[in-house]
Amino acid sequence: MREVHIRPVLNGFLVTVGCQNLVFESIENLAAELVKYQKAPRAVEKSYLANAVNKGPATEVPMPTVGAMRPVDAERRPGLPPPEAQEERPR
Repeated sequence: MREVHIRPVLNGFLVTVGCQNLVFESIENLAAELVKYQKAPRAVEKSYLANAVNKGPATEVPMPTVGAMRPVDAERRPGLPPPEAQEERPR
């Protein structure tokens, strides 16, 4: 069984189980699924992964590395100079 974190959000609950995030709209559904998970964690994990809405590893979405901002990132973060105007820091 993996570590479970429950965070209330505006329209329900965000539940993190291991490295996966799940969303529940009601405390009743959340409680029922937690009971199922406690009784058979591997079977519940397998079922959730098999029936996932957004399938595929998170690594399919490339994340920029520190210091390698793309122009689109600069546009999303007003106040930062464009990548070509940033000074290189000595290492």
